[in-house]
This record gives sequence, structure tokens and C-alpha cells, in this order.
Amino acid sequence: MSAPDTSDGLAEQLAKLFVRYDPLEPWWTESHYDDSYWDKEALMLADRLASARSVSDVRAAILAVLAVPFPRSHVDDGMLRGDNIDALAEAAWHLLCFRSDM
Repeated sequence: MSAPDTSDGLAEQLAKLFVRYDPLEPWWTESHYDDSYWDKEALMLADRLASARSVSDVRAAILAVLAVPFPRSHVDDGMLRGDNIDALAEAAWHLLCFRSDM
């Protein structure tokens, strides 16, 4: 992975989750062809997760991060996939719950 990373590797792990649970509809972009596509968003998300206290907080942080490159997008409006955003939030929350430093 070529992403700029946080010192503990959180952004890199989040980028892998973004690739696994791509929040965009597959026809909308080439995000599913490039393992580095989500690096910037993963880094932004890593910065926001320190205050997350629930899966809902993580989901809100993901949507806030996605609003930067896709400002007028909404879940299930033909661009963002709600099922994948939910899965991404669950996986990121699980990752946070099992980190020793949080």
C-alpha cells in the first residue's frame, strides 16, 4: 500500500476495509479496480475515529469523509451503497474495539 499512514497503521487497515466494502456503486467509478483508491479517505477517517463511541459514530464519520470527494451524495441514491457503508462501519468498529491503544 502506498498510502500515507498513521504511526500505528490504522489508516492502512481502514484503506483495506474501504477496498473490501467499497461504498460506491460499482458502475459509478473505478474505485474497485485500484487498491490505493481510498487511501486519502482512510487517512481522513483514521483522524476522525478517536472520538467514535459506537458503530453509529463510525458510520457518521464515514459519511462525513465521503462528503468531501462526493459532496451531494446520499446513501442508496444511486451512488453510495448503504449495505457496504454499514459493513464498512461494522468492520471499522470491530477494528477499533480490538486495538490496544484505544
